[in-house]
Amino acid sequence: MYKLITSPELELVSGISKGNTFIPIDEGNKDYQQFIQDVAEQGIGIVEGPDVVEPSYVELRIAEYPSREEQFDMMYWDKVNGTTAWEDTIQSVKDKYPKTITGGTTIASVPTWVQEAVDNWTYNKQLRDYVNAVAILESDPDEETRAAAQAIIDSTPNSIVDSINN
Repeated sequence: MYKLITSPELELVSGISKGNTFIPIDEGNKDYQQFIQDVAEQGIGIVEGPDVVEPSYVELRIAEYPSREEQFDMMYWDKVNGTTAWEDTIQSVKDKYPKTITGGTTIASVPTWVQEAVDNWTYNKQLRDYVNAVAILESDPDEETRAAAQAIIDSTPNSIVDSINN
């Protein structure tokens, strides 16, 4: 099972984990190539989407509240001027992020680039297999090898054959 990992700063998938191994998204990396091959052979079900962490009301409020210095300054001027700027500011943050926002972690769907990479890998494999099978037939092999090569040619999708012939 593979797990997609996101970079919180970028909110993008930055890698893949399999157990304790981190696999960078890099077509030149042999572990990444193995990941794509495994998904092509075993299906997208072996990939779990990245975690989506939703902050709770506490984290959201902390980020939105003015600094303590600013709050103390508001309190002072509210007392001097008989205003309620500090209370209004705090209440607006509380209204914006009610306690019903509990936060938590969910799992996002697998991004489309994974399936696109798998489709590309599958296309290239079928293309290589077809070209190799044609070369085998041209080399006048024994009957068993000929039959195996012909089976590959017969099972190759027309789109692969057409890409070569056009």
